[in-house]
Amino acid sequence: MSVERLGNKASSVYGLVIAVALCLLLITPALAAVPHKVSQEIPYGPYVDEIVFSEVSEETDALEKLNAGDLHLWLWGIETPEGLATADELPNVDYVNTYPGMYDLFINPLPYVNISGEPRFNPFGIREVREALNWLVDREYIAKEVLGGLGYPQYTVYTPYAIADYARTYPKMMELESEYSHDFDKAREVIFNALTDAGCTFKDGKWYDPEGNLIELYFVIRTEDMREDIGDYVASLLEELGFTVHRDYGTSAKAIPKVYGGITDWHLYTEGWAFEAMTAYDDSIAYFMYCSPWTGAVFEYYTPEEELVELTEKLLNAEYSNMTERLSWIEEINELCLKDSTRVWLIVQVSPFPYNTGVTNIAYDLVAGFWSMYTLRTTRFPGEIGGTLKVGIKSFPTDAFNPVGGFKWLYSVHVRHVVTDTYGVYVHPHTGIYIPIRETFSVETAGPDGNLSVPEDALLFDPATEDWKKVGSGVVATSAVTLNFDFGKWHHGEEMTMADIFAAIAHAYLVAYEDSDIYDPWAVSPGQEVFIASCKGIKVVNDTALTVYIDYWHIDPTYIAAAADVWTATPWELYALMDAAVSANELAFSDSKAKKLGAEWLDLARGPSLDILAKHLADLKAANYIPDYMKDADLPDCAKVTDDMATARWGALDSWYTDHGHFFVSNGPFYLENIDTVAKTITVKAFRDYVYKADRWDELVTPKIPEMGVETPAQVVPGLPATINVTSTFKGEPYSKVDVDVLVVNPEGQTVIEKTATWNADASKFVATLSEEETGALTPGVYTVYVIAIPHEAAVPKVTTKSLTVIPVMVYIESQIDALEASLEHDIAELQSTVSDLETQLAAARAAARTSMYAGVGVGVVGIAIAAVAIALAKKS
Repeated sequence: MSVERLGNKASSVYGLVIAVALCLLLITPALAAVPHKVSQEIPYGPYVDEIVFSEVSEETDALEKLNAGDLHLWLWGIETPEGLATADELPNVDYVNTYPGMYDLFINPLPYVNISGEPRFNPFGIREVREALNWLVDREYIAKEVLGGLGYPQYTVYTPYAIADYARTYPKMMELESEYSHDFDKAREVIFNALTDAGCTFKDGKWYDPEGNLIELYFVIRTEDMREDIGDYVASLLEELGFTVHRDYGTSAKAIPKVYGGITDWHLYTEGWAFEAMTAYDDSIAYFMYCSPWTGAVFEYYTPEEELVELTEKLLNAEYSNMTERLSWIEEINELCLKDSTRVWLIVQVSPFPYNTGVTNIAYDLVAGFWSMYTLRTTRFPGEIGGTLKVGIKSFPTDAFNPVGGFKWLYSVHVRHVVTDTYGVYVHPHTGIYIPIRETFSVETAGPDGNLSVPEDALLFDPATEDWKKVGSGVVATSAVTLNFDFGKWHHGEEMTMADIFAAIAHAYLVAYEDSDIYDPWAVSPGQEVFIASCKGIKVVNDTALTVYIDYWHIDPTYIAAAADVWTATPWELYALMDAAVSANELAFSDSKAKKLGAEWLDLARGPSLDILAKHLADLKAANYIPDYMKDADLPDCAKVTDDMATARWGALDSWYTDHGHFFVSNGPFYLENIDTVAKTITVKAFRDYVYKADRWDELVTPKIPEMGVETPAQVVPGLPATINVTSTFKGEPYSKVDVDVLVVNPEGQTVIEKTATWNADASKFVATLSEEETGALTPGVYTVYVIAIPHEAAVPKVTTKSLTVIPVMVYIESQIDALEASLEHDIAELQSTVSDLETQLAAARAAARTSMYAGVGVGVVGIAIAAVAIALAKKS
């Protein structure tokens, strides 16, 4: 995954880390004049003419400016319930909900920490003390009280709501969350025992180290956001345990160099991370957070337990054979990470990203929200081409703008996303699956167990000799990825070529090679490590395509393509320029190396680096310099640099510096115009020679998020089958593109049944049937049904819960007997009623019959009487 420190960035070549449907069609009268109307023909590059980034640090200020049209997007989530209520009331403001941030405690695990030059005993050098912090903190309290409900407890490095693998291992996650839930007494007992065993003493309510010195903790607490409140809460808990805590408050500018660039003068840090993008499968985050020097200089000195290192490296390199094994590793890794606890996870943040309703077409990531690479590439004014997009950022970036060891803060990455096409492939913002950005790809794999032959004339870079070599015969690889590049132009006007690709590959090897003049371990990402360890050869197909042979396999072939991605956002001459200054120890790619050397952190856009780079540019241009490895005889002609090409490139770079005053040349849809450190603004302008038109990413604007519902039986009887139904609809229609798992969890919190629900087309719903054997193992009680749904087209995991009552068999039998008796009584009553009715009807029939008979006799008598009278009268006559 790729995550950004909220003040420090981590990048991975292959794995990038993880809402609601968006309706953005309104424009208010106040904003009608904002866009600059030009031709309606879709242009190359972006829809807008320029973006102006400005620092807007306060939530209230941001919302007011959004409503007034002084901002169009704020690249930060609303953090308070009051802010959310305000956003709901403002007529020109709307927002989308995502889960892009997480807060944790970064713990210095070294046994001794230098404080003002003096080594001091560090209680967090004891593993059990670090682990106990998990019981000490009340995550529910932080979520509800500190964040006002805009967050959820997070216990493991696999984040709920953001990482699909959390949902795939949900039973284990629930087990770990139960095991490490808040327990102050347990935390105190574990810490007291561990410190006592280490020779520490507790006297007059304070802890003293084995030398008798007061144990003092230096807690670096960030002040720009909720971390100040989180830090104060944790500091108070530590003080309650008897630690003396120095609360070292500060902004990112103060905290970042201290915490990530060094190992002294700090014990804890209120850390924050932000996801650049969601991910369907996260194989890198555990290694990244617990083993990699990329996430802190302490990992140059501290090595976790061997089992954790080995297993995270195996996962990083995708050495599993199937999904079952992969998930079992993730479960085990999370256990090991919690025991190690160099990072103690606290909260995953709910972030409503606000925007002005006068802009539309906003593509956002279901996890990362507006921090997505796609957001500012698609946003436009309705019915208009052009205009100035005004974007607020939480903090003005002061980290270095360089493509090797720079862009370590989230705030600078916002700019990088629009100025560079850093990746040839990148994750879809709704699915986490890799899609083409600047290269299409095809994948052939024999994995996980087979091999493919690597052509003998395929090339590999040797950093020891700094040249390209043919791999020779007998070399095999697990997969082969053919990449077809859409080159286009660099911002300075020169055409990209295959030489730029090969220069970037060579550079990656040299930065990671210990004997290289430009070696910088803090600038080597986990993705680089994977590529260098697994690449078996590179074969050029034609001027715009090559095949990478790689010992890497993944469940998803697009992840294999990402592992083989060799795209570059940096022209070869710019690498050469940076290398000249770095090899002279005048500049350094990473902040950690810069601090170690006492040199400047290389910045292509501003500051003291510019004069140093200008000096080297003059020398390189005068020499028409070409790196030796770009003239190598084994390189195909399309990957070589000729003297004429070098002349053109050095001239273009020199002209760019003269015209723009900086060296940041790249290949994205915008180019960097200027950085105003006084006004705290950054302006980027549309690059109209960009290779694609503005509607390139329009299909990513609307996510397909289904509505899910759960139907459970009223009661379940052990030994009888039961059915759980899950409804899934999108825009009111049945929607089957979802992976649905059903868990039945007993009252003790143990998962007792796991089922995969299947789609029933006739019923238009997912169905999970519990068999007689499965229900037969259930004891009476109230269970919880967890339905974990991961949509294929909007892959943010959704967990729905519902209760399930299991009743005793005898209760069921008695209920059935009662029901039968009631039924019989009902039937008897009905029968009695029927008999009574029949008797009544029979009596009525008899009476009617008698009446009919008597009526017949009466008529006869009358007739006889009349006849008799008639006869009598006749006789008289």
